Amino acid sequence: MNLLIQRNASILALLVALMTVSFAVLPKTQAAPSPSNVVVVNGPTNPVLTRDTDSAPRHSFTATASDYTFPQSFDITLDMVTVPQGKRLVVEQVSTEYTRYSGQPQLTVSAGLQTTTGGVTTQYFFTGAFAGFILDGNNIYAQFVASSQMRGYADSGTTVRVTVRRDYGADIDLVKASLSGYLIEAP
Repeated sequence: MNLLIQRNASILALLVALMTVSFAVLPKTQAAPSPSNVVVVNGPTNPVLTRDTDSAPRHSFTATASDYTFPQSFDITLDMVTVPQGKRLVVEQVSTEYTRYSGQPQLTVSAGLQTTTGGVTTQYFFTGAFAGFILDGNNIYAQFVASSQMRGYADSGTTVRVTVRRDYGADIDLVKASLSGYLIEAP
């Protein structure tokens, strides 16, 4: 009886293998979609206008200004630019240089950028650092710099200002500022 069971099991395994192979080699068929015509009814007669606001044309922009501090004043404000009508200024970099003519580095200097957007005036602050001495002929000057990469906005018709503050107000010293960014069309 064992021999009969083994023989039947072998035949069964052979049949299963043959069926598996035959299904694997049969071509697969699927119903192909029938071609159809598409008819648009009541299509838009006034297409929606779109505007790419992420890639607005950019016009490179830089500005510089300089002035002297006065004795007994602790800060100086430089008007950098008034943004042209119909434009918005995007400020990406601001740098200031403070040159102390007495040559003494014992001074703390800070700077700030002032912009107005949507009627809100905002001041961004950044700290200055002693950069070294400048030798000009027989004179030695102390140089301080403050710089910041940023993203600030200024609306058309508003004035962008840089303010430099010092902790000692007895000298007449030179302050320079520069900013760079780009102008875009005002929304």
